Amino acid sequence: MFLKYCFISIINLFVGICMGLFISYLKNKKTLKINHSSDFFINNEIKLNNYKNILTYHFSHAAELLSNISEEYKNLYKHMSQSSNDLLFNDNKNNESLFKNSMHKDTWVKTPRDYSDDS
Repeated sequence: MFLKYCFISIINLFVGICMGLFISYLKNKKTLKINHSSDFFINNEIKLNNYKNILTYHFSHAAELLSNISEEYKNLYKHMSQSSNDLLFNDNKNNESLFKNSMHKDTWVKTPRDYSDDS
């Protein structure tokens, strides 16, 4: 009789352990999915921020290079204008400078106003 009760209690213990392991497996499976999806979201957010930083650097660097090109072009234009006045013989009064629109004035053209109906 005692042996029968020991055998039943050992079987119940074994069944309880198996059920506990199965329930913990199901819970861990759900938490692993949640952790995996949150890791995936965090990694994609990091990649997006890195991409934004790369784009910001690219366009700021491109704007700086364009600004440098613009300044060098102005310097070249001024140099050519001064050199043409200095090196060419201005014997004839009708002979005007080759660079009529000199950049010495630094005049900027204003953009025209938009008179369309949408504005």
